[in-house]
Amino acid sequence: SPVSESNGDTALTVFTSQKDYDNADASYSKLYYSYFKNGSWTESSIITDSAVNEMNPKLYTDGKDYYLMYQESQFDSSLLNNYSEKTTEEKRELMKQAFLSFDMHVCKFNDETGVFEDLGSIKTDGVYDYNADFFVSDNTIYVYSAGNKEGDFFGTSENSNTFINRFIYKDGVWQIEKVKDGAGSVTYLAAGIFNGTPACVYSEDTDNNLETTDDIKTFMYYNDVSTSIKD
Repeated sequence: SPVSESNGDTALTVFTSQKDYDNADASYSKLYYSYFKNGSWTESSIITDSAVNEMNPKLYTDGKDYYLMYQESQFDSSLLNNYSEKTTEEKRELMKQAFLSFDMHVCKFNDETGVFEDLGSIKTDGVYDYNADFFVSDNTIYVYSAGNKEGDFFGTSENSNTFINRFIYKDGVWQIEKVKDGAGSVTYLAAGIFNGTPACVYSEDTDNNLETTDDIKTFMYYNDVSTSIKD
């Protein structure tokens, strides 16, 4: 679905569409954008013209500039051919590899050139990063995300070790910090500023059973401490 933001003077919208590439067996999910300035929208343009799948865009504006975060994957979708005929274990392994291939990509929109400037990909090696959110404060980008090493979309596998990371982009360099280890299935995560300090709020399904709700707890990570705010 499309996402849009406005800084009060201009507006930006990002959406997904399919694109065919030569010698590719399947089309790719690509991100496009349109910019509203001086009373009109520009023609839509592709963000990156590379043969990778792009999805789950999030836009942020600090009141002046626009920033975009999205997921991308170079997973070979042809491996999913005849998926229904595969065994349960083969299906599980394929989906694990698919989710582990996801990177998070961040870029900044240049108002003068009308294109996005690449700020790089961020990924925890050998981990599926998901439920990411981000914001910008004092020219620093903060990305919070959940992750697990099993490529487990919901983080409910008995072998999943789910954790929460914080990625920080400052002076052209990404840094990573682990916020919490040994979390339950992270069903929700949001990031922002609380009392002038970077923070995130997240919910855990502590028994890793998504069919029950009485075990869901919500926490705030703030000043390097996770505190329960809902039992």
